[in-house]
Amino acid sequence: MSYDFLSSFHRLFVLWFSILLISCNSLNIKIIDGEKQPVNTRLDEIVKSRKLRALIDYNSIDYFIYRGRPMGYQFEILNHFADYLGVELELVVENNPRNAIERLKTGDVDLVASELAMSLSRAQEVGFTNPVGRSRSVLVQRKPEEKGENSSYIQQPLELGGKKVWIPNDRYLIRRMHNLMEEIGDSIKLEVAFDKSQEELIAMVAAGEIPYVVADERIAKISTLYNASIDIQVPVSFYHNVAWAVKKEETELLGIVNEWLTNFYSSPIAKALANKYLEAKRVQFMAQSSINFVRKGRLSEYDESFKKFAKVIDWDWRLLAALAFQESKFDPKAQSWAGANGIMQLMPETALKYGVDSLSSPQEHIKAGAMYIKWLEEQWKDKIPDPEERKKFVMASYNVGIGHVFDARRLAAKFNRNPNHWEDVAFYLKNKANPRYYNDAVVYYGYCRGDEPVNFVKEIFERYRHYRQLVKN
Repeated sequence: MSYDFLSSFHRLFVLWFSILLISCNSLNIKIIDGEKQPVNTRLDEIVKSRKLRALIDYNSIDYFIYRGRPMGYQFEILNHFADYLGVELELVVENNPRNAIERLKTGDVDLVASELAMSLSRAQEVGFTNPVGRSRSVLVQRKPEEKGENSSYIQQPLELGGKKVWIPNDRYLIRRMHNLMEEIGDSIKLEVAFDKSQEELIAMVAAGEIPYVVADERIAKISTLYNASIDIQVPVSFYHNVAWAVKKEETELLGIVNEWLTNFYSSPIAKALANKYLEAKRVQFMAQSSINFVRKGRLSEYDESFKKFAKVIDWDWRLLAALAFQESKFDPKAQSWAGANGIMQLMPETALKYGVDSLSSPQEHIKAGAMYIKWLEEQWKDKIPDPEERKKFVMASYNVGIGHVFDARRLAAKFNRNPNHWEDVAFYLKNKANPRYYNDAVVYYGYCRGDEPVNFVKEIFERYRHYRQLVKN
């Protein structure tokens, strides 16, 4: 993706030059058998593997699924950063800051992009980027009908003495609350919620299940849009900076991230994203409706059918759902220019074969789609022994027709590539739009706009990764 402030070529050149410059200035050296040898940095590994593993919060601002599509403020920023690096983004969801830091320190992820509160103690453990924003902690409580008549309503932190207050499992926040006790000269009964997110705790306050929660002001403000009964007027901390983080020793990666963030936050794209997710109430309502839906373990109103018919093909139901979203965005009335219709976008001749038409129910279309996938699985079963690789061949066949995928496989074999490996076959499927390949003697089905099925497979598996992160099987 290109930016106004940096062309694609210039971006790659700046990235290469920055890596070279930083490496020259701070090269990691290790003594092996008495000799100095350079050590690969995390940035080297990211560039070589072409993959960035980033940790992110699941909440109604930063990352959520809306009608099957991943969205979110930090999610979109991370995608821009991955595009800048020219690598694939792989997300890991973790809402607990302590766990996030531990996963960073053990090398499970390359980057934490969950807006960690910056503190001196945390700075001993991780390398913070330049601040990406600021926030503070606030008390969330129910609004009283008449403040003067409600003794449980807190108007200032001093009144928290002796009260029971719920907080997320966050060491930084726990320390802050102990400091508050010192400041007010009284104890506060802290209830640490080990298995609840901030938004879940806020919802419990709104429902009258618990009296008080301390939460991040950003999250609390969004919650007031759909929980009119809650009050967030009492701060319990000063404003503090928040930032992304990398491993403490990864100075090269930190330098690249900081340089990019500086450029990005001064761009029109950053301003548009902030308006979209932090200001636009419509998007915030969308996010919350989605959060509530996914927390119930649901992706769509057709989940029961996906679960039922995924068993027919021995697939994870979330993968079948990801395919259906790719085809129709879960719209049972969807129609394509080529004549495909329904939630599974079956072509008329295929739909007829499996007994459905435009008047059939979405559930019947999902069943028909699963039966078609089962037939495709049978065609590939003896040819592609690896079941995970086979799914990719099946999906491509579902999209473009099995004959074109057979052609691409024959081309791969002819040019000494692995015909059982999807990446090798995908290369020739994409090139079936090139006369050099579609006129080849081993090609029986002619021209094919192969980018479409290759992207189809890639996008389904990307969406499937999101679904697996957020919805338990």
